[in-house]
Amino acid sequence: MIFAISKKVLPHIFTSEELAEFFSVVDSYFPTKRPTFELRLANEYRLLFRWYCCCGLRNNEAAGIAAENVDLEEGILTILDSKGNKDRLVYLPDDLLESSRNYYRYLTDSLGKEPKWFFPGMEPENPLHITTVDNVFNRFWKKTSYAGCSNKPTVHDFRFTFVVSRMNQWAEAGLDLQVMMPYLSRYLGHKSTKEAFYYYHLVSDAYRTVAKKDTYADTVIPEVHRHE
Repeated sequence: MIFAISKKVLPHIFTSEELAEFFSVVDSYFPTKRPTFELRLANEYRLLFRWYCCCGLRNNEAAGIAAENVDLEEGILTILDSKGNKDRLVYLPDDLLESSRNYYRYLTDSLGKEPKWFFPGMEPENPLHITTVDNVFNRFWKKTSYAGCSNKPTVHDFRFTFVVSRMNQWAEAGLDLQVMMPYLSRYLGHKSTKEAFYYYHLVSDAYRTVAKKDTYADTVIPEVHRHE
């Protein structure tokens, strides 16, 4: 009997150049036919992918969050019943908070009412589906010059990149990772620090020089403008 040996697939750790080009594609997207809901979704994608990138959220945690669980005064996301039936709070960076406030004003004006979901789908009564987010990500990625890379990224790789970037940042600042890891684990919604360390060890051999400085947030968060 012959057994197939599965090869461990490494996550794709985005470089700042890849992120800059990806978000350039996202920001330049406008549907050609421009039905009302398509224009709304285009604005949703611009913020949604930045949430993944800058907050390390899982796909369903961002796409499926209820509007009532987004505190735009304090900049706090309440993530309920996530993986492992855990609840947690996630704090938005100041730049991303301002972008989120502008987006929400646009969304409310577009729908003519307070939405149930922070990222409503084509039918506003339902949230964006995670398969839709995956498909949209793939469509945008294919438009970048990095589309032919051997290690094709997924939405979840934003989370891997977030973890590696934070750990590299702390290491370069001389901070003790053993002290910092419990904070990162709680932020990510992990059961223990072992899960966060697993993220790092999974990529450390292949990406020893990735994210020497945490610069990707500056790359992907643009100057705040009112959504049109």
